[in-house]
Amino acid sequence: MLKLKLFILFITFQFISLQAIADDNSNSHLLPWTEISVNFTKSYSGWKSLYHIAALGITYASVQSGFDALVLKTTARMNPSFCNIFGHVGVMTGYAMPIVVPATMYIMSDNNSDFKYASYAVMQSVAITFAVGTLLKAITGRIGPDPEAGDKDALSRDFKFGFMQGGLHYGWPSGHLMVNTAMASALAAFYPEKTWIKNCAYGYIAFLTVSIIIHDRGRAHWFSDIVAGGLMGFTFGPTIGKNFRNYRDLQGNNLSTTDPDDYSVHLYPQMSPEYTGISVRFGF
Repeated sequence: MLKLKLFILFITFQFISLQAIADDNSNSHLLPWTEISVNFTKSYSGWKSLYHIAALGITYASVQSGFDALVLKTTARMNPSFCNIFGHVGVMTGYAMPIVVPATMYIMSDNNSDFKYASYAVMQSVAITFAVGTLLKAITGRIGPDPEAGDKDALSRDFKFGFMQGGLHYGWPSGHLMVNTAMASALAAFYPEKTWIKNCAYGYIAFLTVSIIIHDRGRAHWFSDIVAGGLMGFTFGPTIGKNFRNYRDLQGNNLSTTDPDDYSVHLYPQMSPEYTGISVRFGF
């Protein structure tokens, strides 16, 4: 499943990126990777760093207090049919939406710059959080929950720190919540004046959270995996969505929203029939 997700994400990103380059004869100078390094850095700076700290703190508290194990004991006693149906719908939706949403928005954008730039914001949010979440899973190596396990508390404490010690599909944090929270909150931030988008976005996150908790009677993720994924996703999504909205509003002017005194490094993929490479721009 991970290889399939990687392949679909790569193909979708490449298609939209190449099409965006082909459309660059318009007034648009925005691309899916616009200011990606700046947006990544901003998602870890200032007050947003508190969300990442909270993700670590809540995980530690949930493990040490036995709350993760308690949630698993509760879901293990739930009706299997209900958990499988409701949970499966949510989990499968969580796999599909980060690919379907930006691709559909881009296809439907035509001359609607809002749709196009919003699709870029979602694409960048999904790409960054998928990469970060996968790397964290590879490093932390947390063993997934098992509703049939005898000692659920001991299992909840099983982290295999290192690299690729515990697999990439399950683990800490929840990639489902991280990626989908980033996607939904990026859209809400790009359209701050549209309350219905914000309500739908956060309603969707709530639905997905419950679905993952009860999926297969709790076998998908520990409770703290889900909370950590949601908190981390919420640092990336609003940052990228808001910045793409600013970039769109500043079209024709200087696209960068960084302060003139900031030091920054920007990486831009370069593709043409003659060569492929990366250009580097330093800001001082």
